[in-house]
Amino acid sequence: MRDLNAPLARLSFVQIARAVATASRTPVELILGRGRSSKIIIPRVVLVRLLRQRGLSFAQIGRKIGRDHTTVLHHWRRSENDLHQGGDRAGRIMALERGAVEAAAAMAATLPSVVFAVKSVRSAALVAETGTRGGFLDTDGAIICNP
Repeated sequence: MRDLNAPLARLSFVQIARAVATASRTPVELILGRGRSSKIIIPRVVLVRLLRQRGLSFAQIGRKIGRDHTTVLHHWRRSENDLHQGGDRAGRIMALERGAVEAAAAMAATLPSVVFAVKSVRSAALVAETGTRGGFLDTDGAIICNP
């Protein structure tokens, strides 16, 4: 299997969220929203998995996606169980994860260097979804570049 960390290493939360949105054809605002349908949950689970594989803690992921860390932990454990058991849901998770990594790799190849700040990561994700070029400051104060 392809090393997932390679294309993700250079990308920010906003870019990874955008890659998942691109691969799933689901807007970032829905992935980060309150919806709980399968069309939204699978991309959210993949976002959690990719952020976790990038080295973020459950608490950090929770802050970034607007969820409690126990909810993030539940997504992680459920996805691990699904992947272990196989089946349709496991196939959808794996396919979307591969698609998101491919989208992330394409993004990593075209990173711009313009930076500007917005009030929150959630609003940064919304700006990123519209295709605005530039960068953001995330809630931890780190500069995030955005294509």
